[in-house]
Amino acid sequence: MKCRVRRLLCGALLIALMFAWTAILLITLDQHSRELGIRAAERDVVEFVVREERKIARGLRKEARPITHRDDDDDDDETRREEAAAAVETRRPIAEARREVPDRAAVGAATAREATRATILEVAKRSRGHSNEKSKTLIFIATHMSELHNTSLQNCWPEALTRSPTLLGSSDVLFFTTTAPTQDIVSLFGPNRVRVELYTNPGYQEGAILALTTAVRKGWFNGYDWVVRLNPDVIIRDETWLVQTMQDPGVDGIFADCYSRPCTSHCTGNIVHTDFFVVRPRALRNVDEYYNHNDKIAESSFKSYMQPTLVAGKDRWLPHTAQKGACRVQGAQSPVIHDHEFIERCKAP
Repeated sequence: MKCRVRRLLCGALLIALMFAWTAILLITLDQHSRELGIRAAERDVVEFVVREERKIARGLRKEARPITHRDDDDDDDETRREEAAAAVETRRPIAEARREVPDRAAVGAATAREATRATILEVAKRSRGHSNEKSKTLIFIATHMSELHNTSLQNCWPEALTRSPTLLGSSDVLFFTTTAPTQDIVSLFGPNRVRVELYTNPGYQEGAILALTTAVRKGWFNGYDWVVRLNPDVIIRDETWLVQTMQDPGVDGIFADCYSRPCTSHCTGNIVHTDFFVVRPRALRNVDEYYNHNDKIAESSFKSYMQPTLVAGKDRWLPHTAQKGACRVQGAQSPVIHDHEFIERCKAP
């Protein structure tokens, strides 16, 4: 009996111990689980917080980017505006300087042209001299001072003067013009050589007629042996034949024919140019009595006026011309040229 009781008590004690151990184990496991849960929860919370912080940070960066970009743009725009303003201020004096001072190549070319022009003018002045003695020849230039005429006088005449020291270089000059020539043009001919008479241009043909009739009527040719009538765009390239012919006492006029016919004297059928001729004043009769004022064509009226000279055979005609009905002197070998293309090719000295 006692053994059974002992066994029962031992069994009960063992069961109690087992329950105690199980309870302790469960408590321990529960506590451990709680600790694990807390840790997991804490980890989850930390991870959540980290994720949220990252999200917030990304959101803030997304919101900040446009603001930062806009601020940068504003700064850049402001910087660019300041730089542009500075560049404008920098370029302005440069542009003004460029307008006032040409580039180096242009300066060099201009300097070379000026040096050449000065040389030509000096040679021309030396050939003319500075004598106040009255010349025996008058260069009679009729012009309305067009751009072409100005270009011709400035660009072509300096060289023409050096090529014609006897005829152009030592003669007096009378400008019959609508506008006074510039001092630069006047200086081409030297001191005390130039006279200017102003007029109002009545028209193309009428102006050519008016030039001669006014000069004869007012006695502007008196005292000269010869008058050389030229337009500014009529250039004497070689004076040799002209000077030799003018030395012939049997010649009163040198003319050019609008058709370049081979006639050399007594050429009553030729049509006489009015932009170029060389004539003795003694051959110019009273214009009020002998000039046909009803003829409004300059060439035909001048031919009629000069008929006594042509009939007497005191006329000579410019050689090597190549006009074919045009009343402008042409010809590659002609000593005188009236060609606008020639003027364009005639470079400024």
